[in-house]
Amino acid sequence: MQTLNNIRVSMRDQLYNMFSTCDEFIEVASDAQGTSSSRCSSSLEGIHNTIHNAIGGTGSSGVSGGHMTYLATSAFDPLFWLHHTNVDRLFVMWQTIYPNQWSGSERAPQGTWAFPAGATKNLDSPLQPFHRDTAGNFWTTNQLRYPRNVGYTYPEILNTDGSSRAMQSIVNKLYGPGATATAGSTKRTAAPEPVPQEEEADTITPLKANNGSLYQYVSNIKTPRYALNGSYWIFVFNGEPTTEPTTHLTDPNLVGPVGVLAQPDMDMDKTMLAAYSVPLTTFLTGEQDKGNIPDLEPATVAPYLKENLVWKIVNATGQNVPPETVQGFEVTVFQSTATPPKEYELPSWSEFIPVVESTEQKAGGATVESLVAADELPADTPVGSATSSGAASSSTTAAGGGAAAPASYDRRNKRG
Repeated sequence: MQTLNNIRVSMRDQLYNMFSTCDEFIEVASDAQGTSSSRCSSSLEGIHNTIHNAIGGTGSSGVSGGHMTYLATSAFDPLFWLHHTNVDRLFVMWQTIYPNQWSGSERAPQGTWAFPAGATKNLDSPLQPFHRDTAGNFWTTNQLRYPRNVGYTYPEILNTDGSSRAMQSIVNKLYGPGATATAGSTKRTAAPEPVPQEEEADTITPLKANNGSLYQYVSNIKTPRYALNGSYWIFVFNGEPTTEPTTHLTDPNLVGPVGVLAQPDMDMDKTMLAAYSVPLTTFLTGEQDKGNIPDLEPATVAPYLKENLVWKIVNATGQNVPPETVQGFEVTVFQSTATPPKEYELPSWSEFIPVVESTEQKAGGATVESLVAADELPADTPVGSATSSGAASSSTTAAGGGAAAPASYDRRNKRG
């Protein structure tokens, strides 16, 4: 069904962006706004939350969503266990690509039944309530770093030599452009199967920058996790949706969904922000294939998104929530470029440049002023130069050949 295919493609793209742009543990492990960046807002935690909401479904007036939408009941759904096994599998794959990344010591932003908010947790903190032995000792994060420590593995490890390069090949085949493999279908071979290759780098196409790198676009979203007293949805569309809020997941204009997972009636900071990302490149490529836009040049894409990009917030009872009423909610479109994937390598991405023109006149859309305030743009950026049709788009970055930020400004480590 084509409408469900939109969800599948969006989740595939979110995973591929996560694998290729998120190279720090804290970025992947948390969807907190403070640990995200313009480059990496597709965390594994965020992807996990969206699947929870998708399985649970959206409620309506007088009718609750399914178990998976609610933290307190989600484990009663058998799919919970399949879902979390897959999350673990994806994390093991990410660990294999970035073997030197692991957790550290941090203060908990929110409490649980086992520890209060603000408690310092580290690699040797007990993972209550999971006992390691009959003496009452609990497992620790360090003891569970590798699945083999507790006697299991996944096909993507078993069927390769376990190297970072081999896993990058697997990720390309499962989630990259033109992906045809399915989870668990990989077989151990002397060398990974080659992924489909792009045209030669010096061949100019409507999808490429002038040095052969592929144009990339994402819509990064900041939103307060606990503002709507429970789980809720953010949907990104190409044009206005044609369905009711309760069935937006099957809307033919859907570009991608974001599920915010939160327990109702929690005594939490209502301004605590989470960060998510909906990739736009696949849908824009489709628009170019249809002849709706001639190319993916920033000067072409910015006005198209200004005209067509739409987002909706839907609460747990299936009601639209005006974005301007949700304090801290903001959508920012970023443009980058990425080298075509190679047999054993994921793409290399250039800097992420905000495309302000696409959002600045919409409720909940980023503006030059809001990006300056968030330290995602230098304070002296002239209005217009941060947009894809402005002066910044005329130069090239070292990595990808797309739009460049103002001189001497490094946004790679700016937290979103």
